[in-house]
Amino acid sequence: MQTGETMSAIVKAKDVAEHLDMLMEGLTFHLNKLTGEIVPVTEEELHELEWSDPDDLPKWLQDAAPQIKEVLESEDYVPLPTSFDVHEWAIMKQFADSQDEPHVGGLLLDAIHGPGAFRMFRATIERLAIQDQWLAFKNKALEEIAVEWLEAEGIAYE
Repeated sequence: MQTGETMSAIVKAKDVAEHLDMLMEGLTFHLNKLTGEIVPVTEEELHELEWSDPDDLPKWLQDAAPQIKEVLESEDYVPLPTSFDVHEWAIMKQFADSQDEPHVGGLLLDAIHGPGAFRMFRATIERLAIQDQWLAFKNKALEEIAVEWLEAEGIAYE
């Protein structure tokens, strides 16, 4: 390593995948390429930091503010894929399509079409008692997304 170069952390793809599973609207995660730390940032925090007087912030946000500002301003941090990038509905469809029993696949496909698709899919998974199969499939899909993202970002992983 030459003088002035920085070592990047080797990130666990499984850790990135676990954070992708926690995504929800208004929440993003950012990876520190040097340390491998993953930091959550909410839209509420960003709004408060942007529009509030620093002295008027709640204590917890005053404590978190330096790290949030570092996440936003430092090139050491990169945002993880968002819930829009993960496409959980597509993962549910792939799971339904992967079923060996056409009846099970059909029930799952029916569940993901129409209003309340996510709720109906989860209810169908429970009714069919295939939660473990679904979780294993979803975790594998999220880990594949994590690996693709890490490779695209040029981040070393295991």
